[in-house]
Amino acid sequence: MATFLGLVALVVMDKFWDQIGFPLIILESLTNGLMGGISLALTMALAYAADCTDPAKRNVIFSWVHAALYLGYSVGYVTFNGILP
Repeated sequence: MATFLGLVALVVMDKFWDQIGFPLIILESLTNGLMGGISLALTMALAYAADCTDPAKRNVIFSWVHAALYLGYSVGYVTFNGILP
């Protein structure tokens, strides 16, 4: 939820920087920190991957989890930034 709210805040800041830009950065950072944000999602995904894989393959799975999470974060921002008015 915090990551979604952070993405929405980034899109709103991009479109309306003159009106609400800097205060929304502070509010988004505070909300993201209090709710866990991307670090909580990464921690949960890595814990699940550690439970479900062999120790020999764990480093490869961790790399894939990092890649998927951060690629999704980046692509989602670019996609929704183009769709929202």
